[in-house]
Amino acid sequence: MIKAIFLDLEGVVTHNGRILTDGVYRHTKNYLTKKQVLERYKKARTGKLSYEEFFRGVPKNKRDDFLKEVFFHKGSKTALEKLCKKYPLYLASNHIDILFEKEINKLKIKKYFKKIFVSKELKTRKPFLKFYKTILKKTNLKGNETIFVDDTKRNLKGAKKCKMITIQMVNPEHDDRNKIDFRADFEIKDLNELEKIIKKINN
Repeated sequence: MIKAIFLDLEGVVTHNGRILTDGVYRHTKNYLTKKQVLERYKKARTGKLSYEEFFRGVPKNKRDDFLKEVFFHKGSKTALEKLCKKYPLYLASNHIDILFEKEINKLKIKKYFKKIFVSKELKTRKPFLKFYKTILKKTNLKGNETIFVDDTKRNLKGAKKCKMITIQMVNPEHDDRNKIDFRADFEIKDLNELEKIIKKINN
């Protein structure tokens, strides 16, 4: 019986799965190289680099420009409105806390979630087992009672090791995170497909 749903933010709730690397770079490339953005993101998402250090060299009035690319994934807003009335929803994301807060505030989605988990606050990230074990412990849930939705196979593989039911949001863009030998339990292109899947699992 499914008792809760964990959702990634980018590429699942939002349309762009790489906003913190490609998206931020597109709006800061006059100040940072792609390599600098990637290296800083890797450190900042687990708290090894502050927000100010992440944007060192970027004018303050340019730091929020990436938000121009933050939009809902097709069908996700409608799905959140429906799902939150039937199941506890949790956000679980690799992210920099301040930027994460800016994204969810723009989308106005905090009200749909019972709790929000961000890698920087947890001091661990997907796909490490500690991330999934921590969020399960904090919600008093067992893996097989939950669904984990992500757009990357790498992250879903970690969730599967904790016996969570894995669902991949299949997006047009492909990157190295999905070039692994793993198949999720289910694949979707729209969060509105979740209800049918949950009914199938529960029956």
